Amino acid sequence: MRVLLLYIPASLDGIEPLGLMYLSAALKKAGHQTEICKAFSREIKKSLSQFKPQIIGFSLMTGFHHSALELNKRIKKDYNCFSILGGPHPTFFPEIIHTEGIDAVCIGEGELAMVELINRLENGDDVIDVANFWIKENGEIFKNRVRPLIEDLDSISFPDRELYNKYSFRRSYKSKAFLSNRGCPYNCTYCFNHIYKKIYTDKGKVLRLRSIDNIIEEIKEVKESYPLECVWFIDDVFITTEERLREFSEKYKETIGLPYMCLARVESITREVCKLLKASNCDLISMGIETGNDYLRREVLQRKMSKENIINAFQMLREEGIKTLSQNLIGIPGEGLAEAFETIQLNISSQPTVPHICIFTPYPKLALTEKAKELGVFPGNFDQIVGEMSTSKSILKLKDKYQLENLHKFFAIGVRFPFLLPLIKFLIKIPANFFYKFIRDIWQGYSWRKYCYPFRMSFYENLKLGWGLLLRYIQ
Repeated sequence: MRVLLLYIPASLDGIEPLGLMYLSAALKKAGHQTEICKAFSREIKKSLSQFKPQIIGFSLMTGFHHSALELNKRIKKDYNCFSILGGPHPTFFPEIIHTEGIDAVCIGEGELAMVELINRLENGDDVIDVANFWIKENGEIFKNRVRPLIEDLDSISFPDRELYNKYSFRRSYKSKAFLSNRGCPYNCTYCFNHIYKKIYTDKGKVLRLRSIDNIIEEIKEVKESYPLECVWFIDDVFITTEERLREFSEKYKETIGLPYMCLARVESITREVCKLLKASNCDLISMGIETGNDYLRREVLQRKMSKENIINAFQMLREEGIKTLSQNLIGIPGEGLAEAFETIQLNISSQPTVPHICIFTPYPKLALTEKAKELGVFPGNFDQIVGEMSTSKSILKLKDKYQLENLHKFFAIGVRFPFLLPLIKFLIKIPANFFYKFIRDIWQGYSWRKYCYPFRMSFYENLKLGWGLLLRYIQ
């Protein structure tokens, strides 16, 4: 069958949409045809008329679901196709199936589930009992269990990177995304992993590891077929054990050798780990600080590391010559300006190469979302979430709300240039304005390209990024 996968533009313009690529690979292996298209673009009519999909599938994050549902409704008026929603929002909010025009919602891992569903549709078989799906048929909703998690990740086909090869800007990108594992052993209250574990209770281990040889094989294939100067591991936690990292370091250095970026937890950083990372040509590690306030970090966010742990981890990496990116959160329920400035001070003490910050967004069913409801700062209306709110504003009812939103715009500059903090404390009292967001975006783009990437971006890549930024302010 012909399956058209619709993606939210931001997902392909930034990190590659590995979820859709894994899904496409599984469907093609099962004998189906796939195509990809930007969900909100002029090219969608062309894809619909030329590819003539029998299935359309959306991968959705909360905030983009409004537009996707409206688009799906328009498509269904003119085309006879089966509509499926998958991704984070439908997984944690499957009730979205009650919306007009939605035929199925996929919960959790999609490779095996989608193949079974589409095989049945092709054969004319009943689909109401396919595991991982809520199915709508004749107005009735059939809510099925989830199947066990895929235990052997080496058995999964490599992501279908040809899927987006029609986009010239993507073909020329020198960094590519990879997953070395699936799942996360931690239960941070602002992240979806604790909910995911509940969904998959008694359905297998949530954290599953690919073999090092399998990872190396995929990177080698990509290196031989596409421009590749930097490997980007986007696992929730790349460093699982020192023994596994040692095996990876030896094999990666011998066969690949390219600089790579990854995500890690502060608790996993030791002197020996730093040496293994350096030996394998790790160029940058992203680690969460989240907040400088001990109570918020340890009790509210369930991040049990101390300030000393955080400062020491960043220092050890810095001494090995490995660049660092700190992940931080502002607008946490119960946070005020004083706590937010503690986060700036902890970043100043930790000295990350690049500090990064997001505004907390209360996604469905997060423990921190429930905390916000308890405190009366969030009424529970997820339709208030539009687009990537974590880059602009908060929907919580916070006492220092607009000042916290303004501090978000000056956060990285304040960490980089602490002498500007008195000026920043004055500027954030001025109502939010276009100029503050512009400063933030310009500084973030500059610092990421100057300090994070281990290669020079081409003129075309820089031009495209600049044009995309300009369009955000024109629209």
